Amino acid sequence: MTKKHFEFIAATIAAMPAFSPTLRDQRRSCALAFAKALQTTNPNFNRERFLDAATKLSDEMITAHFNEAKAEINK
Repeated sequence: MTKKHFEFIAATIAAMPAFSPTLRDQRRSCALAFAKALQTTNPNFNRERFLDAATKLSDEMITAHFNEAKAEINK
């Protein structure tokens, strides 16, 4: 697998809901499981960089989540 694949997977994990401690723990567990598997696919895989990318929580992600939830409620 390539860096492009790793970035796609990390972004997908990062987009998982993480607005409570339980959800953050689940996302972290998912990221760790993927990191373990992905490191066997490419000797240049950077585990720490992947985990950082997969577990980030940005203001944009929080805003997008709340906007999606608000839109669903207002349907």
